[in-house]
Amino acid sequence: MSKSILIVIPHLDCGGAEKVAVNLANEFSDRGYEVEIMMMNAFGSLIMDLRQSITIKDLKASRIINSVYPIYRYLKVKKPDIIIANMWPLTIAVLVAAILSGYKNKLIFVEHTNWSTSPLLNSTLTNIVFRLTVRILYPIVDTVVTVSNGASEDLIAITGIKKDNLLTIYNPVVDPDKNNKNISPEKSIDWLYGDEKKILAVGNLKDEKDYKTLLNAFKILKSFIPAKLLIIGEGPERDMIEKLVQKLYLNEYVSLPGIINNPYPYYEKADLLVLSSKNEGFAIVLIEAMSTGTPVVSTDCRSGPSEILLNGKYGPLVQVGDYTALSKAMVDILNNPPDSSVLKNRANDFTISKSVLEYEKIF
Repeated sequence: MSKSILIVIPHLDCGGAEKVAVNLANEFSDRGYEVEIMMMNAFGSLIMDLRQSITIKDLKASRIINSVYPIYRYLKVKKPDIIIANMWPLTIAVLVAAILSGYKNKLIFVEHTNWSTSPLLNSTLTNIVFRLTVRILYPIVDTVVTVSNGASEDLIAITGIKKDNLLTIYNPVVDPDKNNKNISPEKSIDWLYGDEKKILAVGNLKDEKDYKTLLNAFKILKSFIPAKLLIIGEGPERDMIEKLVQKLYLNEYVSLPGIINNPYPYYEKADLLVLSSKNEGFAIVLIEAMSTGTPVVSTDCRSGPSEILLNGKYGPLVQVGDYTALSKAMVDILNNPPDSSVLKNRANDFTISKSVLEYEKIF
């Protein structure tokens, strides 16, 4: 009889943690596990990427606290062999429900964030509750997974949790069997055409991604190289970004098409992928771009990029917020692109199968 796995996550809208959950769920299902995904609210474009064999459980919970009772009711009836719960504070809700229901099987938490730079901890109360619950409650869980060594070190530094309680498993990103080249772009955008160098950024339009630095760097780059910039994503910073684009007189050169579910056709067309983030848990987009042979430039933010790029071996790393240095790195790479096969080989260190194998070891 196959083992059953319950993956718990807030939703499946576009985002790094959500992509990871889908990749894991699909691979587990392909390997014969009985997989169910439980969401606080079952919405998001990535739901369409789930295998038909995967069951979806909608808690219909507007707040974390409202999810405890429906998770408890579920666990009183059904006892999955393994629970993989993603992201504090939903992890705490799962733990409380598991204790109340008498759940005794394998419980795994996954943290995708570099918490020391998370805006969630700007609230004093949230900060205190986060530190206490992680330090006191996380050690009683079977395994706590972090998505990079940097994220693990960060969690240790701000909560006092012991290193022995944590395990780093890199995110499942690359599927060598999937041929993205045969997939047409979801949206026909002017950026796709023309002789200009095509610069790409992928990520939610939020402060942590620091698109202000990217736009200022792109403004300088245009003085040296004819180029166009495409930013794929959506979020609360759209208005600010659009106003800055106008202020920098970049309207003709910057495209903001919103969410695109499959960015791979755009990676294929890009001459360069740029990550300008202030912080990352892992930085999936770097690996996605490299898997198509596209060069990358990144800020040396906490955490992930330096581990993926091996301290600059596979792409330049520049100081966070330094748009002059970012622009120079972009120009240098465009003028002297690296061997695409080297980038593809590095990306293959982060295959879905390798990540799942690490999870199976702790099962």
